Amino acid sequence: MLRSSLPLPNELVHEIITWACTVPDDLDAQRGKFIKIDRVRERAPFDLGRVCRTWRSITLVTAEIWRYIDVPFLDPYLSTPDVKHVLRRVQLKLDRSRATSVHVVISCLDSRYLELYEPVLALLQEHRVRFRNLVVYAAGINGALLAAKLVAGPTPVLNNLQLICQEVPDDDPFYSDQDHHEVQWVFEANLNFLPNAPVVTSCMIANITVNDSTFMRGDYPKLESFEIGYYVLPPVWKFMSAHHGLRHLSIQLASDLEPRPPPEERPVKLHQLHSLRASETCFSLIGHAVQVFDVPALRELTLITSYLEPDGISPELERFFTQVGMHLTRLDMHGFTVYEMEDVTTLSLLSALQSARFERGYIYPAFFATLSSTTASMWPHLEYLTLDTVSIVDDGQGSYEMLGEDVTLSTMNRVVNLARARATPQSAQRGASAGWKRLFLKIDNHDPTIPTISDAHVALVKLITEAAARGDPIPTFQVEDL
Repeated sequence: MLRSSLPLPNELVHEIITWACTVPDDLDAQRGKFIKIDRVRERAPFDLGRVCRTWRSITLVTAEIWRYIDVPFLDPYLSTPDVKHVLRRVQLKLDRSRATSVHVVISCLDSRYLELYEPVLALLQEHRVRFRNLVVYAAGINGALLAAKLVAGPTPVLNNLQLICQEVPDDDPFYSDQDHHEVQWVFEANLNFLPNAPVVTSCMIANITVNDSTFMRGDYPKLESFEIGYYVLPPVWKFMSAHHGLRHLSIQLASDLEPRPPPEERPVKLHQLHSLRASETCFSLIGHAVQVFDVPALRELTLITSYLEPDGISPELERFFTQVGMHLTRLDMHGFTVYEMEDVTTLSLLSALQSARFERGYIYPAFFATLSSTTASMWPHLEYLTLDTVSIVDDGQGSYEMLGEDVTLSTMNRVVNLARARATPQSAQRGASAGWKRLFLKIDNHDPTIPTISDAHVALVKLITEAAARGDPIPTFQVEDL
């Protein structure tokens, strides 16, 4: 019996440690994803160094595994990490990463406990020239001010910047217009350093107004991803027009403001744009914003509204669908209305669509009939369909209501028939994809013991069995909350 296991070669140990501790450089920065560092990977250099002396010596000389710095939420009244402990860990990582670039995520700058963060932020400011990715979540006015000061200065290797500020409640007795203007001025003044960050490719600014400033007039030749998580004002339209290399764009609009650029600046030509995410308070107004874009390379479109309206697809949105219909492959609509047959016809303009997601909205029954028809040409290449908490517009009265038992069964049957039609030889003959790859249906607040609902489940199982017997591809059915 061996008294101890054979030691691993140092080269293999080095590869294991590097793999366990490394976070990809982009850190999900594209397409509006908030950056978060996996806490397990963030702690990994310390944990792996405790395995044995050999592993510890290898971790100490491997600078790149110490680049990921996470400053957690600090609260003296909760079981959060001790400030001295956090400061010591940050100092160790800055020292052991040596001259390499660093990735910094500050989880929450809470205005109530800023004195807890000040020593850590002061330490980080000394190393801002090494920032590769910087993400700051700030809560409250003073937290936003402190975050802005953190980014004031040259950052020659900065690749991604995300500043996310929690909005201050209107009833906050300590909040005033003067505070807002101060935050606005400090943010814009400190964002002016970005022209000195020649390699920045991704920028997200959420919940803070960005008006005319040196930052907005700057030129960032490598910028590919831009998210402005607050109202789009005229300088922002100019900024987008000046950066033709954008590939991912996310904008937030407000119905009480002019959502479009002035006529002399239309269309906004973004010929390399791959994905566009636009949110508006009203579905009927979102078309006013997106119709100003000239986006011949667009492949993914996400439209989000917070207020449901039974008005259907606007003429402006229809014109935009006409522009992108031949090449758009993915459509996500949150808070929508497919109210009449005309809306179904408009959606059929998206002839190249491969993935469609509808969440929190109204659907006209003809949508299912058209989509499952073996003779129609609506979305012949569709492979992924998601219906998440939708309502069905009643055929007879033109009214709409949340799905009840009968409507739920009707919806399930429509989906079953739709999937069956997509798996037939006729659908393949008209150029459709060979069956579904994924079909997702979610309906809230229903009892799974209802017999009619169970019957619909049986129909889905039967459909899968029939597809398997024919040797057809079996779609992934996911049915939730029934």
